[in-house]
Amino acid sequence: MVTIPISPPTLLPNDVVFFLSFLQRLLLLPLSLVFFLSPFNPSLKPKKPSFDLQQVGVQYMGITTPTTSATDPTTSASLSLNIQMLFTAVNPNSNLSHVAFGSGG
Repeated sequence: MVTIPISPPTLLPNDVVFFLSFLQRLLLLPLSLVFFLSPFNPSLKPKKPSFDLQQVGVQYMGITTPTTSATDPTTSASLSLNIQMLFTAVNPNSNLSHVAFGSGG
């Protein structure tokens, strides 16, 4: 019976370079994703929208006083206002940069 000695495979210099470059790319991908998706990355932080009050108007003002009776001497009054305000908002995170909002009515 003839025995042939088996030696471990030897790595050629090109194989070593290929393995190290492959390992480097494997480590570089997750590290770059962590950096770009990190909360400390200032390019990913949303900017605050700004609101500007453009116009304010009072459409209706009413004062009512209920009738008082002889048995109930307390007096009261109620005031009702209908106020209309017009705001403009600028959101730097959106494609719609200028939007106007109105309230009241």
